[in-house]
Amino acid sequence: MDAAADLNSYFKKGAEVEISSNDPDFRGSWYMGTVMSRSRTKNKNNVFVEYKTLMNDRDETKPLREKLDIVQLRPPAPRESSRGFRFGEEVDAYHNDGWWEGVITRANGGVFTVYFRGTKEELGFGAEELRVHREWVKGVWVPPLETHGGNEIALNTHEEAPLSSITENFGNGTLVEVTGDNSNVEEPSKNIVEKFDKGTLVEVSTDEEGLQGAWFAATIIDKLSNDEYMIEYQSLVDDDGAKRLKEKANIKHIRPYPPETADVDYFRVLQEVDALYKDGWWVGVITKAMQGKKYYVYFRATDEETVFKQSDLRPHQDWIDGKWVISFQALKL
Repeated sequence: MDAAADLNSYFKKGAEVEISSNDPDFRGSWYMGTVMSRSRTKNKNNVFVEYKTLMNDRDETKPLREKLDIVQLRPPAPRESSRGFRFGEEVDAYHNDGWWEGVITRANGGVFTVYFRGTKEELGFGAEELRVHREWVKGVWVPPLETHGGNEIALNTHEEAPLSSITENFGNGTLVEVTGDNSNVEEPSKNIVEKFDKGTLVEVSTDEEGLQGAWFAATIIDKLSNDEYMIEYQSLVDDDGAKRLKEKANIKHIRPYPPETADVDYFRVLQEVDALYKDGWWVGVITKAMQGKKYYVYFRATDEETVFKQSDLRPHQDWIDGKWVISFQALKL
């Protein structure tokens, strides 16, 4: 299947879609919408869309409409009609009128605490507000719909209960109470304020376009305020190419340097990994394993797929509540 041709054939007028944003504040979110028309100019990749849940700032009675690049669109993600969720699982949570990518950090009494990497927040959700996190890779959903007895047990999101009913029943991702015996239930934690000493080795991320989803090794040079540090990168250099790049970094973009994990004999298809690429570690998912311990890795941030040696990969870890968590996809293939 030719991916570009498939996209052009799908995103016709009236097609239901999910929409991503280039705005750093909305990174990792998808909003439902409808294709209104395709561009008639030379740039055939422009698409006019109307959102289902976002309203126009100037007239809140009308849905927001925008002109977007086709790479910001995908079909509505499929969703199992009934499914359990587990600690460490990658999910999308319905929050603030859209689906936000996160990882489950707690599961107690039917309430799942989800950590959002982009905002470094944790919120509680019911199972009805969650779906398995999937990527749209070359016209195929990764991971695929789970099956039972050879039959798919899933429905598309637009075929299930209306989004309005989800928000009415569960408060749009606000913290909720668990009934019953809560003596062993941990509350979703508040944001932990990190403190880094001068000379500490860390990893730093950025919202700069083209570098989202990457972590770069750096050293703390000085503390400038409670939420800002001066750092020096280990592998990035200044414009002259003579010295290591130094710059200010906000605390929300800094984390400790990840510990080494146990040696991995092989990586699994659909496993989330970090790949050493362009002087940093980029978050991706393995889409194909080949002979000689080489793997195809897909990067959602750049919509690229590249081959890596196993020595250039590491299991992906998230720094959550002062500890490292290795996420996984609970798959039944």
